Amino acid sequence: MRRRTSMKIIHVHCDSSNKFQLTLQALESADANAKSMNVNVRGLLITKPSNPLGATIPCSVLKELVDFIARKNIHLVSDEIYSGSVFSPSEFVSVAEILAAQNHRDSERIHIVYSLSKDLGLPGFRIGGEELSGGEASGEGGEGGSAAKGEESEELWRRSRRKHGWANERGG
Repeated sequence: MRRRTSMKIIHVHCDSSNKFQLTLQALESADANAKSMNVNVRGLLITKPSNPLGATIPCSVLKELVDFIARKNIHLVSDEIYSGSVFSPSEFVSVAEILAAQNHRDSERIHIVYSLSKDLGLPGFRIGGEELSGGEASGEGGEGGSAAKGEESEELWRRSRRKHGWANERGG
């Protein structure tokens, strides 16, 4: 992603002492690291459950994460493509559930990515969606969401990046 977008990627360090769980302390540390390098953080990308460990993020940590991105005024992209690939369905909590519990407060900066191909065992089936809150859709689709396939997905991503000011100088 770095080469295609000219973004500077700041990693959030998670370690084995807590089974590689994301913590507020790790987020604050990464934010301080970015500031020390004069990097303006615009978003946070998480994958849950993680691949290959399958670790999920507990509800309490997700609430802290949503509060963190609201406080820092940044976007959250939650990759939930593997949401159906957990050992126990009760282990997985979607960011959408946190937003619903908060009456969708601060939801305009949260983006959830999902695909049918992983959960339904459809390799090569190129369709997915981005759930947008606040009744906005970044492409064709029903109210509050969009869906696309193949190169259409890439165009939706480009448009979303431009809309949120993530596009690089080349307009990509």
